[in-house]
Amino acid sequence: MTDLRDIPEAPAEPVAAPPVGPLSEVVRPPGHPRPALQAPAVVLEQVTKVYPRGVRALTEVSITVERGTFVVVTGPPGAGKSALLHCAAGLDEPTSGHVVIDGTAAGGLSETRRAELRRERVGFVFAPYNLVPSLTVADNIRLPLRLVGKEPDRDWLRMLVERVGLSDWLDHRPAELSDGRQRRAMIARALVTRPTVVFGDEPTGGLDPHTAGEVLDLLRDLVDGLGQTMVMVTRDPAVAAWADRALVMAGGRVRGTVNGPTAAGGAHRLTELETEATPGSRWRPPPSAAEITTRPASDPGTAQGHGSMFGALLRSHRTRLGLSQEKLSAESGMSVRAISDMERGRARGPQSRSTEVLGTALRLSRPELDWFHQIATAGRRRSNVFDRTLNSLPAHSGPLAGRDGEIATIRALADTAAHIQPAAPPAAAISGGPGVGKTTLAIRAAYDLRDRFPDGQLFVCLGSAGRRSGSPAGALGTLLRSLGVSGELPTSLQERSAMYRSLLTGKRVLVVLDDAIDERQVRPLIAPDPHCMTLVTSRRTLAGLETARPVPLRCLSVGEALTLLEQAVGADRVAAEPEASAELVQLCGLLPLALQIMARRLANRPGLSIRRLVEQLRPAENRLTALSVDDLNVRDAFVSSYRRLSPTTQRIFRCLSLLPDHRPFDAGLAAASAGVGRDRTEEALEELIDTNLVEVTRSVRWFQLPGLLWLFARERQEEEGQEESVGGPMRFDGRPLRSRHLQVVRGEQP
Repeated sequence: MTDLRDIPEAPAEPVAAPPVGPLSEVVRPPGHPRPALQAPAVVLEQVTKVYPRGVRALTEVSITVERGTFVVVTGPPGAGKSALLHCAAGLDEPTSGHVVIDGTAAGGLSETRRAELRRERVGFVFAPYNLVPSLTVADNIRLPLRLVGKEPDRDWLRMLVERVGLSDWLDHRPAELSDGRQRRAMIARALVTRPTVVFGDEPTGGLDPHTAGEVLDLLRDLVDGLGQTMVMVTRDPAVAAWADRALVMAGGRVRGTVNGPTAAGGAHRLTELETEATPGSRWRPPPSAAEITTRPASDPGTAQGHGSMFGALLRSHRTRLGLSQEKLSAESGMSVRAISDMERGRARGPQSRSTEVLGTALRLSRPELDWFHQIATAGRRRSNVFDRTLNSLPAHSGPLAGRDGEIATIRALADTAAHIQPAAPPAAAISGGPGVGKTTLAIRAAYDLRDRFPDGQLFVCLGSAGRRSGSPAGALGTLLRSLGVSGELPTSLQERSAMYRSLLTGKRVLVVLDDAIDERQVRPLIAPDPHCMTLVTSRRTLAGLETARPVPLRCLSVGEALTLLEQAVGADRVAAEPEASAELVQLCGLLPLALQIMARRLANRPGLSIRRLVEQLRPAENRLTALSVDDLNVRDAFVSSYRRLSPTTQRIFRCLSLLPDHRPFDAGLAAASAGVGRDRTEEALEELIDTNLVEVTRSVRWFQLPGLLWLFARERQEEEGQEESVGGPMRFDGRPLRSRHLQVVRGEQP
């Protein structure tokens, strides 16, 4: 496990307090005056943002966010929330007006200087986690410091990891974490540089109510305990219960403010303000107390969700009066520990006597006290179905196109599990080359099938050999923890497997085993009950899994690739540059991962043309380098498959780059290019076919190396295999190549 004691401690740097500037609308929690001699965290003065074609996103917005406050910006879709965040965080420059971050005016700065300002003083938490999948949690958290060449502050990092509850997960990869833990890792990464302000764009989006409440509890705790400044945009008005102040936006303007929102009245007041600003809006308030208490017991928004809501409601009433937990304890007669447990959601629904004394100490009116009692009652309800429902699926990982047939196959298997007693537990083995979209398909199918498997959906990544989860016993340990097993686990594979089978007997659970290496690794992990289902993804075909339905994936057609691009960046943008779009998908090798990378680059830069990307990709020597953005990288996906090959197969794969691009070859030509015997070459080709690094043409004796893989093989050859290149005419078994081989080398069809 990563030992934080081994991290060198960075020297402390004195920070000069900038002068206090003029304030417009002050956003500060009641009873918390601004610290002397410190500028506000963020100031926006008369900020207007107009995008190309006259789209006005913001109009004369003036806001001041004080340090150590939690501010929520809410409103309906199209209100201007994201534009406000981008301008306030220095990601975008306003058309007019001024933005000041930690005393530094962001306007007029060069792009380089603005990027430095963001790195030093701003943190980000977005719903797409952007965690680097190949790095451990510890490395992901330290990544912002590594990018600027700084050593982490050992004590700060240790405290941060403990605060977000990831001390036991530092050696895991992001794919092994639940949604909630991935959000916590993002929060830790945002805070590792000690930013002045952290901006969140829907950081609880897509989470179930219980997990969302835990993430919001953590953000609130970081504000209260560390004095961190948080600014969060969201479409959910109920989130305002965790904030010091909420701003309602509509039509690019701030339409109203709610101070110290509470779950009782604040969210409804926010809705009233939004409705007044945008008549006819479909945005609706959170459910009333009556709706909550009459929900069915199977509704996951009852006990767990409203246990967290009661804690937020209690905290908001307490902070509204400027009371500490100790002061509330003295006035109510309840212990500080009990109050702390309620605010953190650990005690989800206190008894009526407790809510009565708390309500008296908090000076609640009769309507407020009634709501207080009803939320506490909802928190006390326990739902057996919810308690048994588990979900460790990652978030959706991108658009999907051209996979209707594969989805239909998986649905048919799920129907077998749901309605028929199958002879063996249903399983699907999704196979394909690197970057072809196996994980995306499996996760999309798992989300679509949640109603068929109401007892839970489990996910475990088996990928990198050497990690604990890579072994069957390690993977079973991860699954058992996901199933709620606490304490010490059995050490042997047989005992863990028996416990796993016992827990899933009689259940309807979907298990996703991602990036499996071989059949031996998978067999003990197949969900044993016939009403369960297992989805396996692998770069190998896994033909040895006799009971699993093969679901092979190939690269997309041109039409499917264009559809994927349209889903990601919008049909209008693709239609505006049809020829460039068609060339782009071809340069991407029709590979979904490459297309997703290009789509993200286009989404990140609305003014970037598709033609410009095409120009960047045309030079073959730059193409793999250009096919990267954030944590997505085509080259890394290829490297992962390449490293799993045997040394001889690696050599033959590299030497295939000596052959013409996109031209078929047979075993004789492959052997000649590498100077390896025919038998060894045929074995290597079988391994390359099994790992989907080489394609079989219509003639079974001829093979093909896809274009992007050919470029990667050439890179490997230049870096690793120069000494293996064959000088002069290529020879096979000591004899010159036959004429049919020379035809291929000249580019003629066999």
